[in-house]
Amino acid sequence: MDEPSFEAFFHLMFPRLSRYAQRRVDPMAAEDLAAAALETIWNKDVDTPADDVAHRKLQSLAYRVLEGHLRNGVRGAARRSRVVEAVADEVLARPHDPDVAEVVTTDSWPEWAESLSYSDRDVLELVVDGYRVSEIAIILDCSPGAVTMRLRRAKRNARLLFDRRVGTHDDS
Repeated sequence: MDEPSFEAFFHLMFPRLSRYAQRRVDPMAAEDLAAAALETIWNKDVDTPADDVAHRKLQSLAYRVLEGHLRNGVRGAARRSRVVEAVADEVLARPHDPDVAEVVTTDSWPEWAESLSYSDRDVLELVVDGYRVSEIAIILDCSPGAVTMRLRRAKRNARLLFDRRVGTHDDS
């Protein structure tokens, strides 16, 4: 389809497809889906409709493509939900030992922030935020080995401060 014909088709169909998609999704998502459906048709490089029958077929194709995008969205959401449930089940099934991330994110974290060095706080906060060692290495611009060493030191220092706080550490 040539560009001027597609532009006319787009202006005709975009509001119709958006309104149709709003039956199942919010208005912003509906507009995105309508645009995606029309983009799919553009990428298919269909012929310019020669008569009214061909034009109606093209309109019907647009609705079918939109339905496909809607179904893909539903399937994707269901797939993500299944993955989240599987991960949650696996996490809940594991034995649970408190980690330094849980210790430092308790209500006493502000007190710890004053006692720990900036480097220790920084690496612990990145772990608490869910970053992996390789990602922390990129953020801190150092090697993964250096991150592991910093993390080990920060955990040791945090444990010492925690033990002192709860009175389980003998300073003698």
